[in-house]
Amino acid sequence: MTDAFLLDGAEKEAAGLDIPFSSVPALKIGKLVVSSKYKGRMIEGRKLNYGSFLLELSLGKATQLELSGIACRFLTVDADIEFNPDTPSFYERNGFVRNEHRSVKNRKKNVSMRYDLFTDTFEEDGLHT
Repeated sequence: MTDAFLLDGAEKEAAGLDIPFSSVPALKIGKLVVSSKYKGRMIEGRKLNYGSFLLELSLGKATQLELSGIACRFLTVDADIEFNPDTPSFYERNGFVRNEHRSVKNRKKNVSMRYDLFTDTFEEDGLHT
C-alpha cells in the first residue's frame, strides 16, 4: 500500500534528499508474518531466513516501482510490538530505522520504521539475518 511520512532537515540531509517538502513517498508493508513452523529457519542454499526473504521480495518490488518512474524512495512498516517486543530489532538488522516523527506517546502496539531504497544494506546475497 502507498505511504508517506515526514522527515526533518537533518534526516533529509542524511538521506541525500534535496527537496523543498517534508513529506516523502513510500511503499508500506501491511503485514509480514512467518509461520512459527518456519520462524528462525534458513532457506536452503541461501544465507537468509524466511522473514528476511520476504523483506527481500518487498524491497525488490519497491525498487521496481522506483525504477519504473513511480515515486517510492522508502519502504515503511509499522513493526508490531504488542505480541513480540523484539520485532523492531528484526527490521533494524535488515537496515530499517525508526521514524522519529511518527513516534506517538500513546502508540503502544507498533513502531513506525523505514528503509531507504537507495542504501547499500541490500546485498547481493540477501538481507542481514
